[in-house]
Amino acid sequence: MCFGTPAGPETEWRATPKVAKRSLMRAHRRALQTGSAWYRGRHYDLADFERMGCKQQNSFASATLSPAVYQDWQQCNRRHMNKGRLNLWQWNSGGLASSTLDELKSWLVLNCIDIGVIVETRLTFDAQWSDQHWHILHSGEGSHRGKGIMLLISKKFCNLSQMRWQFHDTGRLVHVRIALSPRPLDILACYQHTFQPTRICHQNRERWWTKFDQVLNGLPNRNCLVVLGDFNCSLSSSSGVSGVSQFAWRGRSCSGPMHNDQSRFLSILRGNGLVTLNTWSSALGPTYIHGDQASRIDYVCVRPMYADHTARTVRYLWNSPFLNQTAYGHVPILSSITRYWIPTNDSHKI
Repeated sequence: MCFGTPAGPETEWRATPKVAKRSLMRAHRRALQTGSAWYRGRHYDLADFERMGCKQQNSFASATLSPAVYQDWQQCNRRHMNKGRLNLWQWNSGGLASSTLDELKSWLVLNCIDIGVIVETRLTFDAQWSDQHWHILHSGEGSHRGKGIMLLISKKFCNLSQMRWQFHDTGRLVHVRIALSPRPLDILACYQHTFQPTRICHQNRERWWTKFDQVLNGLPNRNCLVVLGDFNCSLSSSSGVSGVSQFAWRGRSCSGPMHNDQSRFLSILRGNGLVTLNTWSSALGPTYIHGDQASRIDYVCVRPMYADHTARTVRYLWNSPFLNQTAYGHVPILSSITRYWIPTNDSHKI
């Protein structure tokens, strides 16, 4: 991908190589426009391209793409994506405007996302509709504007007739089952109550944990399961469930606030055999930033057989063009799991 030339009679090479591979430069140009891009089966952001020798940029351009360029870049991303994996994306929007939703849908199509989950939309209606690219499902709660969950499922991934859904807690806990072959896929989109040191908040959170546990216990073990969303709860390290308890932020190691019901969350994950994918590398950093405070409260969870090395290589997309700023708010999270899990011979042994 790179080449260098000797700086003198000694065999020293230039410190900053020049990128020579044209496909890599094209992927870098896509990332400059949209914040990230697919290249050879992996999703890279601007920092990744710069580490590979691409020209550094202080910021990326986010001008509107022409239809021809958009179509061309979509085909490039689809050609470079890993077709054997299911691409999952989630984000706590903190309120979703219609213009932002249009931009989001376009960005998700461009980046070949199969399933997208947006929490805290602050929309109040329950509805299901479809457009050119997506089957869209939303759960809200009347006049209550502090919640809301939206799921976007690509039409390339499934048909509407394959989908079934249930609102277990309106605007906070939504279950979607997709009848795929060889095994169905269960998606559980979650939004726990924001932690506050009050008795009512503790009761609401405990009620939500109980419902969350009940829904998980009712799902068949043979199905593929993805649990994702904003749990408003930090996680400590636990063998086989979560990795490191600290994350890197502003050049130091942080743990964020330790909520008093994190053991409840951890016991639910352990009891239902779930692995949190975005807790195994402290370099990922926080999922939520509020000025001088940071925490890791957004998670993607799957069963152990789907938690391979690629699945645990989660991406935090702080350079996404639809983010107005990055000093406050949640980070969009991109993860992937294998589409077809085939048991090994060892799994059949007694």
